[in-house]
Amino acid sequence: NQSVQPSSDGDLNLFTRFGGGVSYSVNELQRLGFDMSYVRRAEISGGGDVLQVLSLGPSYSFSLTEATDLRIGYQFRVGDSDSEGFRTAHRVTLSLAHALTLLP
Repeated sequence: NQSVQPSSDGDLNLFTRFGGGVSYSVNELQRLGFDMSYVRRAEISGGGDVLQVLSLGPSYSFSLTEATDLRIGYQFRVGDSDSEGFRTAHRVTLSLAHALTLLP
């Protein structure tokens, strides 16, 4: 995905994003996954701060019902920017998702 979006101070930034993931069904109720994404943000003018972030990590999903899933995930993030330098971060998530059926 590539897009142009304004920053908080009004400058136009060019965003480049790509990512993907793989998932393995352990059984009918459980899935293991691994996701990776890369984001690059730079000002269109060519000057200013360039930010790059790489995120990757595993996840585990469990089906509570036919339409409800519980997921726990971990992400390791590596970022590099001209103004803030190199940095790392960790993120742990827990989510509950329920599929809704829309009536015609």
